[in-house]
Amino acid sequence: MKKSKLTDSQIMDALKRAEAGVAVPEICRELSVSTATFYNWRSKYGGMDVSLMARTRELEAENARLHKMYVDEEIKAEIVAEALSKKLRLSTRREMAREAVASRGVSIRVARQAFGVSQTCYRYERQRNAENEHCRLAATADRQSSQFGLGAVFPVPAQREGLRPER
Repeated sequence: MKKSKLTDSQIMDALKRAEAGVAVPEICRELSVSTATFYNWRSKYGGMDVSLMARTRELEAENARLHKMYVDEEIKAEIVAEALSKKLRLSTRREMAREAVASRGVSIRVARQAFGVSQTCYRYERQRNAENEHCRLAATADRQSSQFGLGAVFPVPAQREGLRPER
């Protein structure tokens, strides 16, 4: 909501002058506001005093803040209910948090809290290196061919034990 350029006392003074019989267009010209604005003030603040008017504005601001908080909590509860419907691994929860950020427009912090994912885990990207690639290839070879056992795929541990891999 746009902040008024006039104080509460100026608005109340204008309303009292209009009640006293001063023409509304004249008051509007002096205050540099439109007649529609003046009539909105009259419908909103008519019959109030300055302290009650200030209290009304405070309550409106607080209401807007609480409404925003409620909407955020409602979204968070919906996300948590979706996530907690089943037990999930950390990597799955991380992906769900990323999806919530992308699809629902939730902030990263809210998504991380909702899914119980740390900031480090959320930002972690798995890196492949030569050793991991070697292990993946060895496991693939072991699954594809039953003639290779662990000793043939990984000859070093077998040789440490004094065994020779069969070829």
